[in-house]
Amino acid sequence: MRIRIRTVAAIVAIPILAVLVFAVYGFTQHYAAVWFFPRVVPRPRFEMVTCAVLAAIAAAAVATYPLERLYRRAAFAIAVLVAAPLLYFRVSEIAHYWGTDATIVTMSSIEAATLLATLLAGVWLVRRRVGARGQVIKAK
Repeated sequence: MRIRIRTVAAIVAIPILAVLVFAVYGFTQHYAAVWFFPRVVPRPRFEMVTCAVLAAIAAAAVATYPLERLYRRAAFAIAVLVAAPLLYFRVSEIAHYWGTDATIVTMSSIEAATLLATLLAGVWLVRRRVGARGQVIKAK
């Protein structure tokens, strides 16, 4: 039985990309709040949404090209799998605070939706930019 290096790399890359997305998301959200906004308690919703969107864009920027190059047709499904750790925490927050704290439910929903949407949109954009054979398509 022959094991292909590409198959092994694709299997090993899933947890690595999941940890990378989780770490980049967390660090970007923290440092965006520290660098761009004054520290006030409670944090304004605009600040929380802005940090969530910036973190989702940073995580997608780091992960989408490797997702498309390694998984090609399955890149969208693997993108959802890579986002699963953060989605797990956000969905558990939504389930726990449902009906008691609307701010936490709203922010958890926004964070989960933005991360998933930016990962899927990033894979779609990379797929459009990189051809089926892996060659970069030049703009006309």
